[in-house]
Amino acid sequence: MGERGRGTRHKTPGRLYPPEYLETELIVFWDRVVDSVRPGHFVESDVFILTVYCRALYANQKYFALLKKHGPVDHEEKVSVYSKLFNFSQKSVSDLSSKLRLAPVNRSQISQTSGKAPAILDETDREGLL
Repeated sequence: MGERGRGTRHKTPGRLYPPEYLETELIVFWDRVVDSVRPGHFVESDVFILTVYCRALYANQKYFALLKKHGPVDHEEKVSVYSKLFNFSQKSVSDLSSKLRLAPVNRSQISQTSGKAPAILDETDREGLL
């Protein structure tokens, strides 16, 4: 039997499926994000930034666990590295969620325009990032 998200489910038209290179532990994030919006919200050119977003969500979860375990300050009463990493990952998740049109304000703008989500990155942008 194949891995979850890798061809084991019925294909839903307009749903974006995880790329083959996506780490297994990130597929649950991918599914939650993609399933939280209507089919067609994401387009094929969103795969790269959606992959980065899933990695940011995963990192954010790990940094939060470390922050809870070790606390926001270190033994010298300075802001801990875990606090800094968590705050950085929170900002990354927030920025990426906006770019992926996941905030309510972004979704209402889409429905008021064409009803279709625009591609986030065109071919030229993606080539520079890969």
